[in-house]
Amino acid sequence: MNLNMKMILFMMMMAMTSERAFSDPVVTSMTASKDSTVSMACSDVTTDTYVLLLEWRCEGTCSAKGSKTLVKFTRGRGITEQKDPRFNLNLNTFDLNLTSVRTEDGGSYYCLLNQKTSHEDTIRLQVQA
Repeated sequence: MNLNMKMILFMMMMAMTSERAFSDPVVTSMTASKDSTVSMACSDVTTDTYVLLLEWRCEGTCSAKGSKTLVKFTRGRGITEQKDPRFNLNLNTFDLNLTSVRTEDGGSYYCLLNQKTSHEDTIRLQVQA
């Protein structure tokens, strides 16, 4: 393969790379009342995203009881791990739905898509009594 062909392939690959990869991480704040229901969207998932693996995690008081993993999804197997039945995954949008919100659910939530080891965006959930 000559140099011109390599450059063309490189440029095509760069064009297919999401602009999102070059943007700054976003932190979204969300406030919920105790016993309410909240829905959090995974910013890495769009209508064109092929989701093979997806994991929702939290840090802060929401992870004080052990594992940071709240829900884990694997294509072909469905939900393979669920910390608490109050954490539900919408299998069409991959939003995390949390019912019967508790004070200890406060913290930073994020999703990991297709075996990523780090996250871009965070949702900070604050719970009001």
